[in-house]
Amino acid sequence: IIFEGRRGSNDESDVAIDDVNLYHGQCAGDSVVHETFCSILL
Repeated sequence: IIFEGRRGSNDESDVAIDDVNLYHGQCAGDSVVHETFCSILL
């Protein structure tokens, strides 16, 4: 499971994840996965 977010430059760029659904089976199409390292600085 990958969540990708991009930071904006103003107060309208906030993001929230409200619902996550998991389905059994294969994806409908080809999936592309980008390996990244994420660190959160508070």
